[in-house]
Formats: sequence, C-alpha cells, structure tokens
Amino acid sequence: MKTIYYDGSFEGFLTCLAINSSFNGTEITFLKSNSPQIPIFSEPYFIKNNRDKALEIWSKLECKSHKMAKTIYFAFLSDEIGIERILSNFINLILSQKDAKQDNINGYRRYLEALENKVAQEKLRLEKEVRFQRLASGYLYTEIRPIYNSTPLITKDLKQRFKDETWILHDTKRHFGIRCYNNRLEYIHEAELDYLDSFKNQESSNSLKPTAIQTKMNSKSASVTSSNASRTIRRINPELRMQTAG
Repeated sequence: MKTIYYDGSFEGFLTCLAINSSFNGTEITFLKSNSPQIPIFSEPYFIKNNRDKALEIWSKLECKSHKMAKTIYFAFLSDEIGIERILSNFINLILSQKDAKQDNINGYRRYLEALENKVAQEKLRLEKEVRFQRLASGYLYTEIRPIYNSTPLITKDLKQRFKDETWILHDTKRHFGIRCYNNRLEYIHEAELDYLDSFKNQESSNSLKPTAIQTKMNSKSASVTSSNASRTIRRINPELRMQTAG
C-alpha cells in the first residue's frame, strides 16, 4: 500500500492520476501534504506538480465531455472527505479502454453531480455577497470563509466587474488568497498576506459595493505595493486556468 501526498491543488491531484499508472496493482491512498492523517503500514510517496502531466489528463477528460470535466473539477473543490479516491475511481472508469458497467459510472456521476450542485450554489451566493474595502495601499480587499473551496470559481466574475482594479480575495478558512493585478490572477499563501496587516487598520470605514467602485488606485502606491507583493506571489496554473465557471 502506498500513500501519495500532494499539495492539495487540482493540478497536484491530476499529477497524482498521471503517475498512478506506475503503481499498478498497488493500493493507493491520496492525502494532502498538510493532512494530519498518518496511515499505518503505508509507504509515503511525495509528488511535485507536473503541469504537462496534469494538462494531459485534463485534455483527455475534456475530450470525453466538457460537462463531465466541469463536474469533476467542481466535485474536487467540495473538499469532501475521500473525494480523491472517488474521483480517481470514476476517472479510471471513463478513461479506461476496457468496457465499464454503465451502472457503476452512473452511480459515481450522480454522487459527483450532487457535490457539483452544492459548490455551484455557493459560487453564485458568493458572487452576490462579496464586498470589498479599499486599503490604504489602494488595493481592494475582502475576507471570505466559504464552506467549499469555491474561491477560485468566483474570480472570473470579479475580473469582469473590477476590470481596472487590483483586488485580493482572502479565503481565511483555507489560508490562501487570490490577487488580480493587471487582469492576471495570482495565488498568495496566507503567510505572504501578512504585509496587508499594516493596511487593514487604515482601510476605509465603508464597504464598497462592486458596482459602485469608480476610484482608481494611485499609481505610485500601486507600484510600491506591487513590488512588495510580487516577491512573494506565485502564479497558480492550471488551478485558475482550468476553472470552468458556468
């Protein structure tokens, strides 16, 4: 038995699936690298994300069905316990060259679609409820704590509504942020959000509604803050690029 540890991202999970074939005949358990679980009598195996391998799996799924690929992605974001094993079994069934019982496929599909609906509903709710505050830096900032990992799914809507703004969406439950600067999305670790603390105490007293924001950032403050943030921010792909927000 082997336990595969990955970074918790969708790209990381797809990388796991890509290398899973090398463990034929071996029982596999998938765990996030920060998981408190330590399986007994299991050999740990740590993987690094491989974008090419992840995209290869993603392309195969989209070739089968774009709707099904979306269902898989949304279900993954549900953070359901054991979702990796369920998705792995389902994906192996639909990508296998062998004949698979349709009843088995349909059973998985119904379960995953139920998870997809929960995540999609939360996505729509967040899009309506998100309110930004402008920090002294000029950035727009908000904290959210969704039940599911639906934070990446609302970035498309926010990009459209705040085209000329730099904003940061902070998921306090999962300890990460997403920053949009020059219409590009970037992933921020919570430790790297600490520099915002000095700005929070100076932020505007009023929450800003998305449709009401007209003021542009001061170019000087944006340049300074961007320089500080850029040293600590890494791009997130295909995690954001793969999103099929619908």
